[in-house]
Amino acid sequence: MIVQMKKLAFVFLISSIVALAGCIPSGGGIGGGATSATGSFSVVSVNILEGETWALNRPIQIKFNHAVDFSSVSMQAVSFRSTDLLGSPVTGQFEIDPADDTILIFNPACPTNAAQDNGAFVPGAIHYVIEIPIATESVSVLRDTDGRLLSFGLQRGFITPPASQPFQDLVPGAPLVVDPESDIS
Repeated sequence: MIVQMKKLAFVFLISSIVALAGCIPSGGGIGGGATSATGSFSVVSVNILEGETWALNRPIQIKFNHAVDFSSVSMQAVSFRSTDLLGSPVTGQFEIDPADDTILIFNPACPTNAAQDNGAFVPGAIHYVIEIPIATESVSVLRDTDGRLLSFGLQRGFITPPASQPFQDLVPGAPLVVDPESDIS
């Protein structure tokens, strides 16, 4: 009986050591960063379905299988082009999701004029394509934080909503009327 208990205690001790070893971050020791990912770097998903109508102010989220090296992010590495409005540049800003470094977010620039045609996207059922090229297709490609180039990219088409309803309400609750002459800050 005592021998059996000693064997169980030994098995428990070895199991605990193995389990704890999996909790130690690699590459940085104590207090180190995220663990290194293995395998090729690729796009997992994007929150736009093929042919979907996309509001002018709606952020685009692209999920990858590894953490994204933000220094590799550019409008060439993730490009947007209109198939209807040739030469009309798409503008906006990229950011890494603060809660998940495998998600890249594109925040399109909102229009500021009455025609709503000076933002990232133009309303009126205009066709756009998002392209994330791989290393063999472009000089400027995304990398993961371990330096691997994107090996599986993405191409997805979408359209903008009609000019009568170009935006998605991203703030819950009733609309708030703001006096542009007042100092809100």
